[in-house]
Amino acid sequence: VRRQRQMCIRDRADGASSEIELSGTLISGTDYYFVVGPCSLENGFTITFYNSEGKAWSRVGTNPASLKSGHILDLGTSTVGNFSSCELIDGVYHIYDADGLVEWASKKDVLTKDVVIENDINMSGKPWIPVGTNLTDGFSGDFDGNNKTISNLSIDDNSSGNVGFFAGLSQSAKVHDVTFSGAVVEGGSSSYSGVVAGNSLGIVENCRVNTSSVSGNYAGALVGNNSRQVNNCNVSNVEIDASYSGGGIAGVSYGKIEYCTVSGSDTKIIASGLSASAGGIVGQTSQEGDIATSGRLLKCAVDGITVSGSWAGGIAGENGFGVVAQCVVTHSSILHDVTNASSCRIGGVVGYNSRGDIIASYSAFSIVGEGGLTSEAIGGIVGYNYSSAAQVYGCYSTNVSLLGNATESGKGAIAGYNSSGHVISCYAVLPQGVTGITLIGKGTAAEHSVE
Repeated sequence: VRRQRQMCIRDRADGASSEIELSGTLISGTDYYFVVGPCSLENGFTITFYNSEGKAWSRVGTNPASLKSGHILDLGTSTVGNFSSCELIDGVYHIYDADGLVEWASKKDVLTKDVVIENDINMSGKPWIPVGTNLTDGFSGDFDGNNKTISNLSIDDNSSGNVGFFAGLSQSAKVHDVTFSGAVVEGGSSSYSGVVAGNSLGIVENCRVNTSSVSGNYAGALVGNNSRQVNNCNVSNVEIDASYSGGGIAGVSYGKIEYCTVSGSDTKIIASGLSASAGGIVGQTSQEGDIATSGRLLKCAVDGITVSGSWAGGIAGENGFGVVAQCVVTHSSILHDVTNASSCRIGGVVGYNSRGDIIASYSAFSIVGEGGLTSEAIGGIVGYNYSSAAQVYGCYSTNVSLLGNATESGKGAIAGYNSSGHVISCYAVLPQGVTGITLIGKGTAAEHSVE
């Protein structure tokens, strides 16, 4: 036995617990003492022993106890039984290693019980079947990563379903404070694919994905489809290969994505084929019914990545009915590899703003297009601003290089082409030595803007 841990659960209004840990080799038959402040243990206490492999055995107390000043409470003798990689304590699964993670996934109550990851876990050589099925038959508990890392997760599923660590997250689910490193997620041509979840109606928060790859129809580093919320997540050095819509955070988003970042020179987000969408944060945004907060990308940042798609943008490939607000793109490359360029729309922030709003967003020191490449529309902020409902407001671009040729729709420092939309209170600073590029390449003129 290498260490002993006692959980002291205090009866406090916030429901917090305290933890005391004794590390080292414990000798059988020896008495050990913990010095603690006075407290009342309404729900008892738990002592957990770990062996050298990180597996655990727990003795769970249920009787209330009172710890008094100057008094020794004798906890008696603990006879350690079989160590486990996965144990249920007070209705919560505690997972200690890869075997425990696999064991947990096989439990009948895997979709409903809360989970805590206790150690970093290496999944090399461990087959993984995604947990859950879809948004209704998905994981519905609290998955607490406890700031640990799950590395080398590998999923190869050519089905048309949802592919990821979780296939689906239900409405009450929350996944938080976990890092996935070295993951490989391969979904089918009709799948929603993501490292954390294929399809999500839950909350994904404070999660990180690095040095990983995801493929599928809708593919994102975190989730294939976000129908609720992704907050404070970070992605670096990932490869996304989508057959229809790919993003650094989500393939498609009907929900809200806020305070997320995507970075790394090895990050490449590619959506292949005509009308395929690729974005540094999300491939496509849209609204979920009449929910006002859906389809929102707020205060997200992208730096140093490559995005390629028919409709490609530093933040979103297509912004349909959504809102992109206070987002930043720097030092990134946005392009496409489609030979038929008649509908390729690429922009520093959004490729194709069909019916959404782009507000107070910024692109800088990026490259949109490339020499010899022909596109329909090329813009420092948006490639193609489509309908009367499409608005670009309070945005600016600085030192964004607009390369290659544009067809009839044009090339502009803010918008390549502004159909019947609105471009209001925007300005741009062209790279040194570049002249002849106006705020709007072609179409409806900008309003109250500065060239």
